[in-house]
Amino acid sequence: MNATLESAPPVTVSESPDASGELSQFIAQVAGFFGCDSLTRVEWTQANHVQLARHAATGGAPAIQETCAVTGVAMLPAADASVAGLFNLGSLALLSDAEIGAALGEIHRVSAGNVWITLMPAPGRDRAWWEQQVFAAGFRPHPEATNPSPAKLSGQSGDPVILVLQKSPAEAQPAAALRLVPAAGPVTILALTADPKHPLFSSWLKDTPYRVEFTAAPHVGFEIPPHIDLVVGVDCYHEPWVTLLRKAVDAGIPTLILADGILEYRNTWEHPQLVPGALFQPVLGHKIACLGRSQARIIESWGNPTQCEVIGAPRFDALAGKKRRERPAAAPFRVLVMTAMTPYFTDEHHRLVRQSLLDLRAAFKRGVTIDGLRVEPVWRLTKGLDREIGVDTHVTDLTGRPMAEVLQNVDAVITTPSTAMLEAMRLGLPVAALDYCNVPAYVQPSWRISAADHIAPTLRELVNPPAPKILFQETTLHDSLECASPAAPRLRELASRMIAAGRVARAAGRPLELAARLVEIGAPGHHFVSAKIYPNHAPFQETDLSALQVEVGHLRRYAAALEQGRPAPRENPASGALTIVWKSKLEAALVLAGLQQKPAALKLMLEGIKAVEASPDPVVTIEALIGICTHLRALDAGRARYLLELAVKLAERLGQGALRDRARTLLVELPASVAA
Repeated sequence: MNATLESAPPVTVSESPDASGELSQFIAQVAGFFGCDSLTRVEWTQANHVQLARHAATGGAPAIQETCAVTGVAMLPAADASVAGLFNLGSLALLSDAEIGAALGEIHRVSAGNVWITLMPAPGRDRAWWEQQVFAAGFRPHPEATNPSPAKLSGQSGDPVILVLQKSPAEAQPAAALRLVPAAGPVTILALTADPKHPLFSSWLKDTPYRVEFTAAPHVGFEIPPHIDLVVGVDCYHEPWVTLLRKAVDAGIPTLILADGILEYRNTWEHPQLVPGALFQPVLGHKIACLGRSQARIIESWGNPTQCEVIGAPRFDALAGKKRRERPAAAPFRVLVMTAMTPYFTDEHHRLVRQSLLDLRAAFKRGVTIDGLRVEPVWRLTKGLDREIGVDTHVTDLTGRPMAEVLQNVDAVITTPSTAMLEAMRLGLPVAALDYCNVPAYVQPSWRISAADHIAPTLRELVNPPAPKILFQETTLHDSLECASPAAPRLRELASRMIAAGRVARAAGRPLELAARLVEIGAPGHHFVSAKIYPNHAPFQETDLSALQVEVGHLRRYAAALEQGRPAPRENPASGALTIVWKSKLEAALVLAGLQQKPAALKLMLEGIKAVEASPDPVVTIEALIGICTHLRALDAGRARYLLELAVKLAERLGQGALRDRARTLLVELPASVAA
């Protein structure tokens, strides 16, 4: 393949694609470079007006030429991966920044692998800016292209930005025949809700480029209008919504279900008012937008292998960057005690939920103080449970406020299984599930209260949460809610891809077919930090890479000597496995001393000395005595004096003058009143 390319000829967006001989030469050369027998030109004359033309590499008039209007730029009238070679000569620069992202996304979707783009730079849109946009859209520089020579676009001065691109290898697919979809009017979404302001819809539809219609007066006799490109619904277990969803699917209209919250075992399996199988068994639409990976896995296990898309919750995007409150020093520790909107589904559920709240009320009524910190409840109960257990939800200034605002005024949460668990976790609050029903948890919390005996230890850990349990909560959060990046753009991308597939299928007169995954998400991140999980393990606290590398070198040398039966080298007294042992115990002791746990700290220091008593290297023993006694003297000065005098004698016997002097200096600094 010839990797030396001439640049595009001076053409304008509006000219006839076959009018220029230079254009024909350009097409022939680029088609040869890309290894395809034709190129497809895509140009926007304005944000919602696009022209496509396919040109044979041998020249002549384009084999397919179509100009069509689309609403927004998020959909090109071509099938996925159907364009073997694609080029754009400048018209991308006519679009706004937001429109450019959508346009590049569509170029990526329809391209089978190779793309050429020529653009004129502008203030704020230099080569680096354009490269950032195309790389974010999923392209990379073509690996066989050298830097093309600069060229002029008609009517422009200066050198253009020329981008020769290729899809990532994992994304490139064999090209299918190019299929153009005839113009079919503006793209329209039908939202199956009578409330356009509901956050499940408004949180992402407000920024869609498409027209949105709402069902103001739904009924089972309602017919889906023929111009609808996508039907979006939430309720898949009550009429008339179930009938409307099925009508849309039967008509071949792409149909998207929005998961409105977490899955809850009792609601799924023990809800007497629901028809068996009503909750996603199966999913009644073509796709369901899941909150997270764990929800998708569960719904897939119910016989939905291709319907689940991991999206997140657009209504929670506003929580990004927000953190739990910094509790004022004199303020009590506030625990939000709440119940789900529907806290029970049967009389037995009701009895158990009521009992769990009564047990909590009794615990708080006795008074809860943990390490001198007063703990008080903030009640937010539903379905009259506040009256049933005798608490007044109006005693706090948080009543009636939005959940996100309430959560930013408390320090921990205890709740019956509810989507609010994820909101609280998103803000970094420790969350305990209140579940006397003791059923399987589809969202696994770090803390779970299923009996009265669990209340006191759970409250203690909510005030001082162990690092491993916070790690588990973070893992649960990111498995249950896709929130590493905003969810609204993913949901709009899913809608656009479903719309495009629907128009292609409708134009071809064939059934709608959707890939098992339309929206890709990144690999799950990890939140494991050894230093946080093991704060008392000194090696994990060391962050100086150079120091660690030197220490590893000494340890390897020490180990090699032991394996060969030779005395361990003594050039560096700080080397050796026993050094790590006594230093680790000392570091842990200092942490405990800082927490005013002096007996435990003293015990660890003495364990550190005990560990080196039988050391084959007495220098290590002396170093341990000096290092530990530097801090031991504040806890037990008499014992520190005895051990330092022992260190002086041992150092003199070995001829270690420097170590002897260090031990003597510490002895001099001890109070004179301390007996030897």
